[in-house]
Amino acid sequence: QLLTALDLLHTVTMVSRLKPWRLVLSAADVFIRPQPRSVFATSVLEAMSVGTAVAGCSGGVDDLIIEDKTAVIFKPDDELSIMRTLQRLLDKRELARQIAHNARRRLIENYSAGDMISATIEVYNNSQR
Repeated sequence: QLLTALDLLHTVTMVSRLKPWRLVLSAADVFIRPQPRSVFATSVLEAMSVGTAVAGCSGGVDDLIIEDKTAVIFKPDDELSIMRTLQRLLDKRELARQIAHNARRRLIENYSAGDMISATIEVYNNSQR
């Protein structure tokens, strides 16, 4: 209903969780994280890893989303903010490509499998103390 109200049906396609998910993400122009998360969002990580531009709402604990560097940000529950942010990415394709490139580079530099395993072990060890 919101897509209809904002006249976005011709621009936005809602996709359910299909397999293989990485293939779906890589075909997308933009991945949207619509709500703040209180836990790490692996779906954002996956979208960034395949070079898809990310739009996310402000708030939450996700350190992957850095405004105008690795993602564009909109205010949660603010339809005009969401529309303006998405329109900006769709109108400025070079910006979308740059954000996607920056995000992928950040993942490669900071979120290797070894780094993630080490961080997980460190959190586990600290919780046992």
